Amino acid sequence: MKKLLLLIVTVVFSTGVFAQTTPATKMDSKSASTATTDKTMKTHCYAMKDGAMMHCMGSKAEPMAKDATLKNGTMVSTAGVVTTKDGKKTTLSNGQCIDVNGKIGDFDKMHAKMNDKKNTNKM
Repeated sequence: MKKLLLLIVTVVFSTGVFAQTTPATKMDSKSASTATTDKTMKTHCYAMKDGAMMHCMGSKAEPMAKDATLKNGTMVSTAGVVTTKDGKKTTLSNGQCIDVNGKIGDFDKMHAKMNDKKNTNKM
């Protein structure tokens, strides 16, 4: 009987110990993946080039396949229409770009800044 009681106490104690360490591990892995995502997302943008919307990922660009929602709630359509969270609509013209934070600017200037940030981060 004493052995059974000791076994039960040991199992309950070890379950409690493991239960308290698991959430901290999950949060650490989540924050690490978020940091990685944030670093890679800084080089992403959507740009109007030669009358077509492009999804730019660093030095790579591909045609936009579907509408996108940015992290601030702004929606970007494949036709180049940018709709902010409060409903204001803007159409991107050739050479304009919108980054993942919703900032619209000149494609060449924004990519030059992105490349500068990437080169600074490598050092």
